[in-house]
Amino acid sequence: MSLPCYVWRRWLGPLAIATLAILGILFLETLHGAVPDWLQRKTPAGTVLAYHLLLLPGRLPIAFPAAVFVASLFTLGRLCQGREILAMRAAGLSPWAIVRWIRWSTLAIAAALLLLHCFPIALAEDRASAIWEATHGPSLSHPIAYDGHRGRLWLLGQLDGNGATSAFVVEMDPATGPRHIRAERASFRNGTWSFFQVWERDGSAILSGRQPPFFAEKIYPTLVETPREMRLAQRRVRDLSFRDLRHLLRPIPPGDAARIPYALRLHSLAAGCASVPVALLCALPFTLAGAPRRGSLLAASQATACLFAFFLLNGLCQVLGLGRAMPPAVAAWLPNALAGATALYFFHRRT
Repeated sequence: MSLPCYVWRRWLGPLAIATLAILGILFLETLHGAVPDWLQRKTPAGTVLAYHLLLLPGRLPIAFPAAVFVASLFTLGRLCQGREILAMRAAGLSPWAIVRWIRWSTLAIAAALLLLHCFPIALAEDRASAIWEATHGPSLSHPIAYDGHRGRLWLLGQLDGNGATSAFVVEMDPATGPRHIRAERASFRNGTWSFFQVWERDGSAILSGRQPPFFAEKIYPTLVETPREMRLAQRRVRDLSFRDLRHLLRPIPPGDAARIPYALRLHSLAAGCASVPVALLCALPFTLAGAPRRGSLLAASQATACLFAFFLLNGLCQVLGLGRAMPPAVAAWLPNALAGATALYFFHRRT
């Protein structure tokens, strides 16, 4: 067994333990906040457990960077303290060669997390939403307003995946001016909206005061907004998955201020996956290069301080991104770039 493989095998155990511990903490945190509601509704324990387990895949991008940092700090610090790293350096291995397998593992984890965001995490969260609606009723039982970014404004009653109990649509027609559509009930079937008990009034009818035409049922193929799109727009941005964000960004034109929170969240999710190898870089200067001289406790405290500074910078960039002080892509990726560059500088300086 090669020495880099030996280091990698020593690293896998702490990585697994740290990942499970962080996921357990996140699981208990979400469960604790929802327990009173579940108890009030007398929800079966199996349903509660299934719901919270389905939310766990979405916590992996949070757990893995922290777990990689803790595992690298612990493993490499122990190897440095036992002078094993010193022996490997004496055998002719460079610091990068010692962590070669760990580096490739962090890149593989980052790629896997990005793939998970594209489909499995979104699928799990959709299933969790279905369980929530089955136990709590429709997610949007109150009237909602939705700007479809297509020159239309929707006012809807109780909305679910199949339609709404009432609908009022205002859209701008270049020829006749604003058009009002009011319906007692709306149904969404086969990708098309069908309105029932419909009254229509265009701009000329509004000016003349004519009685609006009435239809018992009318299909509107030009109304392309979907119930899923409207329901996602009502959720908190931080609760949206990678696929949901791409779905919501599609109809919003470039340059529209409404794109900013969604684009920032989308880039932040991708940057969060890429922070896995950055977490390894943050641990290297203070363990692989610094522990023999400075002591493992001091090295751990220095590395933790640098990680804390990274989170502060990330929060600052998020605020600047939402405030339109910098583009969303820059706000999301700048902390990774600065943290990685700083870690590489200290690493090369110490080695």
